[in-house]
Amino acid sequence: MTELHLIPSIIASVFLLSIAIYLLFKKPRRDYIIPLIFFCFAAFIWNIGVMITNITNGEIIWAQISALGLIFIPPVIFHFAVEYTKFFEDKYYLLAYIPAFLLALSLPLGYYVTGVNKELAYGMEPTYEFLLFSLNSWIGFFLVLFSIFMLFKYYRESVGIKKRQALIILFAIPTNAFLSFISYVIMVEIFHVAQFPVGALLDLLMVSLIVYAILRLKLPVETAVEIDFRILAETASEGICIIDREGDIEYSNKHFCEMVNTPKKEVLGNAFKHFVSSTFHEKFNDIIKKTLEGEKIFGMEIALKKEGDGTISAEMNTSPIIWNDRIIGSFITIRDIEERKRAEEALKESEEKYRTLVENLNVGVYRNTPGEKGRFIEANPAIIRMFGYESKEEFLKLNVSDLYYHPEERKKFNEKMLREGFVKNEEIQLRRKDGTPIWGSVTAKAVRDEHGEVRYYDGIIEDITDRKKTEEALRESEEKYRTLAEQSMDGIFLALGYKLMYANSALLNILGAKSFDELKDKNLLRFLQEEDAEKIRKDVERGLKGEISEMRYELKAKRLDEKEIFIDLSITRVMYEGKPHALGIVRDITEKKKMEEALKESEERYRSIVENSHAGILIVDDNFCIIYANDQLANIVGYKKDEIIGKDFRDFLDEESKELVAERYKKRQRGEDVPHRYECRVVRKDGEKRDVELSAVVIKDREGKMRTIGQILDITDRKKAEEELRKQKTYFQALFESSPEAIVSLDEKHRVLDLNPAFIELFGYTIEDLKGKDLDDFVLPEDEEEKGRELTEKVIHGEIVRSEGLRKRKNGSLIPVSILGAPIFIEGKQVGIFTIYRDITARKEAEQEREFYDSLLRHDVANRNTIIQGSLELLAEENLTGEQQSIVQNALKAARSSSELIEMIRDLRRISGEQSFIPINLHEILSKVVSIFEQQAKNKGIEIIYTPIQGTVKADSLLENAFSNIIQNAIIHSNCSKINISGGEEEKRGKAVYRISIEDDGEGIPDDIYKNIFSPGVKSKSSAGSGLGLYLVKKIIESYGGYIAIRKPEKGKGTIFDIYIPKFK
Repeated sequence: MTELHLIPSIIASVFLLSIAIYLLFKKPRRDYIIPLIFFCFAAFIWNIGVMITNITNGEIIWAQISALGLIFIPPVIFHFAVEYTKFFEDKYYLLAYIPAFLLALSLPLGYYVTGVNKELAYGMEPTYEFLLFSLNSWIGFFLVLFSIFMLFKYYRESVGIKKRQALIILFAIPTNAFLSFISYVIMVEIFHVAQFPVGALLDLLMVSLIVYAILRLKLPVETAVEIDFRILAETASEGICIIDREGDIEYSNKHFCEMVNTPKKEVLGNAFKHFVSSTFHEKFNDIIKKTLEGEKIFGMEIALKKEGDGTISAEMNTSPIIWNDRIIGSFITIRDIEERKRAEEALKESEEKYRTLVENLNVGVYRNTPGEKGRFIEANPAIIRMFGYESKEEFLKLNVSDLYYHPEERKKFNEKMLREGFVKNEEIQLRRKDGTPIWGSVTAKAVRDEHGEVRYYDGIIEDITDRKKTEEALRESEEKYRTLAEQSMDGIFLALGYKLMYANSALLNILGAKSFDELKDKNLLRFLQEEDAEKIRKDVERGLKGEISEMRYELKAKRLDEKEIFIDLSITRVMYEGKPHALGIVRDITEKKKMEEALKESEERYRSIVENSHAGILIVDDNFCIIYANDQLANIVGYKKDEIIGKDFRDFLDEESKELVAERYKKRQRGEDVPHRYECRVVRKDGEKRDVELSAVVIKDREGKMRTIGQILDITDRKKAEEELRKQKTYFQALFESSPEAIVSLDEKHRVLDLNPAFIELFGYTIEDLKGKDLDDFVLPEDEEEKGRELTEKVIHGEIVRSEGLRKRKNGSLIPVSILGAPIFIEGKQVGIFTIYRDITARKEAEQEREFYDSLLRHDVANRNTIIQGSLELLAEENLTGEQQSIVQNALKAARSSSELIEMIRDLRRISGEQSFIPINLHEILSKVVSIFEQQAKNKGIEIIYTPIQGTVKADSLLENAFSNIIQNAIIHSNCSKINISGGEEEKRGKAVYRISIEDDGEGIPDDIYKNIFSPGVKSKSSAGSGLGLYLVKKIIESYGGYIAIRKPEKGKGTIFDIYIPKFK
């Protein structure tokens, strides 16, 4: 054999070995890859054995080695087909290897390969013992045939990409088997040349096709769902992974690799648990176990290990991947919530700061009932002192209206609160106990119950009497202003920009100046801290423009001598000498701040009660004995107040909470750091357990004894509501996220709030691209700008809109979509918009294709049919025999029938498309139709009687076709002697219509087609027509908003067609 003859086998061997090595190290590796690798090695062994047999001039040992590879090829193919199709659930199919192993044992004994055929013209082929070779061939034939059956069944059950992949594999395996057999018979038996070079190339071709199908036509998971998964996954802002049942990662997107700071090649094939912090391993195993049992897990927080950079907090969702009713793995999405965690910690810190600030307020705080008079429910000491009362009990007996200088103002205030729900910095003239008028600045909010009814008003009030007096005095006259200003204990100044134009003596004292000259050239902002100065500078600029009417601050300032003081600064815009100036009032509150700090310690008990009055309050000694409890605490635990005092507080807790409270109480007494607030559970008198939030603080009373002040808030209903809200939010978010339609959520001004994955996939935009922006600025092409903006305006104003049009993707390409836009209303108020887009590209392409075929039929086919008809008519005029004339007439009749059919299809197409109607006079069109058919009717002995119908309808030229069709049918098919056309104006279904009745006295329509006469294709047995005529008439009349009916005459034979068309006004 020449070296040239060995080249195909050498090439095939090299490639088969290369493919096997490539597949061996490729990850993730599917179950069916292993038998494919076995096939490559089996085919490689067969090739190498045959080649060396030829090189060594027929040494039988190499022929036996080649036979070893050949024996194992059929079971390996069968193994691959089973693993690929998952046809068997158990591993019994591996028994197919047993015959191959038994035959392999016969090789060293010389029973299978009997020699080498050296008599071939080209090359050498091993010769085999007939019985064993036949047995192996039949086993191989059965295994290949069964493999084809499994692949064909799998192909029938698959769709999309998976179906195309299966088709290529289904083609490759039987084709290789068939061509190998045929080529062996032809080459060895007929032409007496070696077949193994061709067999080697066929094996290589089969493996190449299978590998191509697996690598090129693959889904991210082994399901039959065709989605553009990789585009979506790789552009997602979340980590996405697919893991198999063993927990190994089969796919991960780029974002997940970045989250764990690990290259993708090291991620794939690794256990997902490898990237989970060890503290979460048990929790993760439980999640995956539930997922593989069919459960979907949402919002589970775990910690991921970031290579070389500690851990990150993440939120994980898992869903089972189901294929052929079997869960084959898990789909995991991971969201980095590290920033959110930091934000939550910052929020907690902010809340603590805010709570401290509120607890140090020294303004009047109150709660009162609504109504024209109103009653106080709660009040703090500041408001009691403000109005000159001696005790809280005395103050709470008052009507709220008693404190108004003009009691009727209370009615106006109450109406405003009920209408708007809150007031801010409302200035009201009030009166003290001794009748002295004062001015208060009130900020209040209406608190409603679950039914929306106002229960009470919570508010704060600040005494602004001095400020009002100062402002009033300033408005009366400049001189009077100067007098008052100079006598005021508050610092007063007038400034142009930040340059002082005037300062009273009190301001000089506050800032440590001896004269105005020391201040006049100084920028006022220099007395403030840099951060405060920048804020006031911006506010003053806005205030001088009239955007802010009044500004007030509590600040830290520096005097000229660098001494730090606290000031209360109020700034108002005034016009002076035609220019806007800043009028300021400065009060030194340094002493007040010191007093507030001292007061905080001495009045801790009282302030805690006031500030927490909406919750249960108690004070216990160092033996847990309750020495004070308010009414709300009694309500929470279900006891009377006198049943609580003197009892051990722990008696009202369940067993678990008793241990928790006792432990934290002891730590708090020792001065250790324990949480300020925590949750526990109380047991009511009736045995009911309620969830509460407990906050506690340790103080010393006036005698120096340690006391614990506790605040208890019943949170049972809140926890239930929070859980229900969480479930609802999870449900609706899942609907939004999993919808196959592209959905965008917008606010009431058409700005983007959120996108679902289908929108991101369709348009290519992410939420970062669009959030807070007008959607139209991104998706409307120029040609659709005007129409799109009109749709937006409609939905912004509460309309639901439906439309179709082109929209622009992020990459600039246009896509046809159907659009549904709808407003979102909550409690009657529009709060947002949602818009749904559906890709209608396939439908549009189908419409274009239908239009092409329709055009082809109506133009190309119709034109050729006209030529045929004309040629037949010319031929009919020639001198033909009777038989020839009959043939021509039959052909001519068929051509005319074809033309009529094409014309009907054209009319149906016109009806289904966009139509333009015009006013048409019924009498004129009916007269025209009668004149057209009058002679034809006379020729058949038929009389047409037309009673004029005067009226106008909105239609088009097809109306004439409708009348003509019915009249012509009566002339040709009814065997009548008379056709009567009559009608007039009537009212049908609440509308004014014209009735046109066409009656013949013929044989009538057969009963077997009477009920379906207007259906397409219905005709009498004797008719040669298409059966589309009356169906076309029905469609034409319905396109005008009318309808057609058929009936039999009351007497005699015949048929009556009643046509009803709306009257044109």
